[in-house]
Amino acid sequence: MEHRELIDRLASVGKSKPSQSAVEFVVNSIKQLIIGGELLPGDLLPSENEMTKLLSVSRGSLREAKKVLSMLGVVEIRRGDGTYITDSSDSAALDSLLMSFALSRPSLKEIYDLRQIIERGVLQMAIANATEQQIADLDRCLREMETTDSAGGADAGRMGELDVQFHCMLGRLTRNRLVEKIYSYVMHYLAATIVESHRSQGGSANALASHSLIVDVLKTRDSTRIEEVTRMTVDTWFNLIAGRYAPVPEREG
Repeated sequence: MEHRELIDRLASVGKSKPSQSAVEFVVNSIKQLIIGGELLPGDLLPSENEMTKLLSVSRGSLREAKKVLSMLGVVEIRRGDGTYITDSSDSAALDSLLMSFALSRPSLKEIYDLRQIIERGVLQMAIANATEQQIADLDRCLREMETTDSAGGADAGRMGELDVQFHCMLGRLTRNRLVEKIYSYVMHYLAATIVESHRSQGGSANALASHSLIVDVLKTRDSTRIEEVTRMTVDTWFNLIAGRYAPVPEREG
């Protein structure tokens, strides 16, 4: 959006300030402009003087809001230069979402159901959209896992790291940035449980078998096996970690 257009849009937003704190108002206004495509990655926000006038907020509230947006990974504050909409994936955004997942305290059943749904969809899209080179790269990642396991002495942490890497690569095979990002968030949220699954007796062997099946189905583009592969992948992981976590009470309704 051109600077003049952005100024006009912020002025319009400032005239319709709802009943919320000034900090919340600024944070939500910027987020809505991004969601609406009116602010794009790399865009420079107006100066503090301009924004305080346009949004009818104090300088202190504006600075606090920018700190919040920076912590969420939405903006990048460059001292002496200005505040920019983040133009790449940022660990702060990932950390924020992972914390939100954790604070919701999902039950094992909820986690299991989530993974069933997302693994099925990701595999379906990967079969349809992955290039041969991408499949070959995923196969190499699997071979690295097998080599690491067969060498002996590989700890669960390293195998878990390679496992998450494998799934993040699988997400890229969908060739859909939104799906890739959401899948990456979920896999990083599950990283601790994936490491635990490799600590279980036979955990790495079972994981390698399910990952090998994923690669085989991608190579043959056999969508009729999606349900089989999803069930094996998720059930293998779940059965290895289910006994290691105290259940969270199911929510009523």
